[in-house]
Amino acid sequence: MAQGFAMRGRTTERPLAFLDIGSSKVACLIVGSPSQNVHVGAPLPVRRLGYGLTESRGIRAGAVIDLAQAEDAVRQAVAQAEQDAGLVISEVTVAVSAGRLASLNFAGATRPATGTVGSADIDKVLEAGADFARRDGRELLHLHRLGFRLDGQAGIRNPRGMDGQKLQVDLNAVVADATVTRNLRSLLSRSYLTVSQLVAAPYASALACLRDDDLSGGLTVLDLGADTTSFALFGDGLFLNAGSIAVGGQQITLDIARALGLPVNQAERIKALYGNLVGALSDEHEYVPLARPGADPETAQIVTRAQLRRIILPRVEEMLQLVRERIAATGLARRAGGRVLLTGGASQLAGLSDLVTRVWGADVNAKGPLAHQDFAAGELTPAQSTVVGLAYATLVPGALPKRAVAGMSSPAGYAGRLGRWFKDSFWDDETTETGAA
Repeated sequence: MAQGFAMRGRTTERPLAFLDIGSSKVACLIVGSPSQNVHVGAPLPVRRLGYGLTESRGIRAGAVIDLAQAEDAVRQAVAQAEQDAGLVISEVTVAVSAGRLASLNFAGATRPATGTVGSADIDKVLEAGADFARRDGRELLHLHRLGFRLDGQAGIRNPRGMDGQKLQVDLNAVVADATVTRNLRSLLSRSYLTVSQLVAAPYASALACLRDDDLSGGLTVLDLGADTTSFALFGDGLFLNAGSIAVGGQQITLDIARALGLPVNQAERIKALYGNLVGALSDEHEYVPLARPGADPETAQIVTRAQLRRIILPRVEEMLQLVRERIAATGLARRAGGRVLLTGGASQLAGLSDLVTRVWGADVNAKGPLAHQDFAAGELTPAQSTVVGLAYATLVPGALPKRAVAGMSSPAGYAGRLGRWFKDSFWDDETTETGAA
């Protein structure tokens, strides 16, 4: 999984670059090669080499709408990270949040040629599953193996060497519209970058935020971005599904701007400082001053915090309802359990956790990425979950197909169990060949 680069004299580490191209920001992270095993639930054993962050342009709901503007934003973020790291990158792992991002759960089947299951039989059914997922102009981002069945017997973890007449593999394929991913590649090509791997943004965000026993039982991870709200479902120790809707925190900001006649940047500031989804009796009497451009401060319009909440609340409730409907349509809501983890920039809206708890009846936590060596506090907020999660998705053995890191064994303890969980739950080329899957 080599990444191209040219050194400027600061470090001899092999750099790995990750890019999150969102609707509100473009973030580029460059880290050194791992110094030890990489596990979800534990800090990344890498050095932060460079970080770049700039305002996004030419992107809406994760898709390119103005190639020239988007190119300029990407170039700025990458240049900042390269200058910080003292090197030049040419290859990046990129998050995908647009393009009708979806997960397909299905089963593939084959009949072992000799009556005994071998690696060739498993390869055959996995290749057929990948071809099935790519139909209708979709691009396969990653293919997760959920389990084997042999002659109808479920719960088989490794069927190699076992006798049987019919081998079935339960699969989950994360896919996106090929048009969207082609435009992403074109955008990066204009910036002299090639794509080493495309990763579903909600999956990456989840990997950055998982802690302790998050994977025991069911879990729904909601990533609330500027123009999209995405979800990743986990249950029974497995990644189950992912998807997104084209509604996010920016729509809340626009509601405030329209209702109060304010510029968007001022509405965003008011949302961040005074927005709250949990009401209090005093809110009817606490005022938020609105300083319109050119207006006399003495005659500035005022709005109560209660009025502001009445502007914000309907949009947030709509977002939660749309996501809940999308999750219900997967048929996996029950397996994902009653726990919710919130992340992403819009997850920081005050009172959101309480609202989700009330509306969904769930146990809710809001989290950002784990603390890591060399990272500044502002680089590890919930808004940066996706770009940090791309590092986990790339470096954890078995987290993505065709991206396993060879030779990494899992030590004892919780982090080790998570590492083994990935190797046991997800298929990739190397684990197929070595029998670790």
